[in-house]
Amino acid sequence: MATPELTLYFTSIYVYGYVFLLAFPVVAYFALPDPRPLRRTIVAYGANYIIGVTCYVIFIAYGPRNLLSGAVEGLMFSHHSQYQFLTKVVNSETNVFPSLHTSMAVTALVLAWTTHDEYPRWTPVAALLASSVVVATMYLGIHWATDVIFGILLGVVSVKIGQQMEEDPPEFPRLRRWSRSLQNLMPTRAK
Repeated sequence: MATPELTLYFTSIYVYGYVFLLAFPVVAYFALPDPRPLRRTIVAYGANYIIGVTCYVIFIAYGPRNLLSGAVEGLMFSHHSQYQFLTKVVNSETNVFPSLHTSMAVTALVLAWTTHDEYPRWTPVAALLASSVVVATMYLGIHWATDVIFGILLGVVSVKIGQQMEEDPPEFPRLRRWSRSLQNLMPTRAK
């Protein structure tokens, strides 16, 4: 099933398509007059990452290329070894459950769906990129299907958290009082 063309495609998607999929919404939603999509995105991305990293601490798991190194070829690194240097710096071989590539891609896709009226052409692009990222994680031997399934769930839950925070923002009275007291301590400029 693995071909050089598919490996190149999925490696490019996993590295570059993923970054575009996550960065474009932040820039696009910043340009909207309504700040809610941007706030929802920031909260959803943050929730996704916090929950995902917490799972990495709780669940020590290895992906197929690490657990079955003789039986499963890590296609991305065997065909494009230059990416190994970057991933070794920012990643651990136990960061697999859930798949954050999947969860963040699904988060971006669901958010694209919620802003379809504002950016109708972005939705199909996000769908193509997100589905390619999800397939790439398994094709490249990085994640198991269970990692991907829970990544999809995490992505949907993260958007729900972002929407909930948007509809009913939490009150932080202590933080608000503290910030006001700091403002009162700052000297004001004379005109």
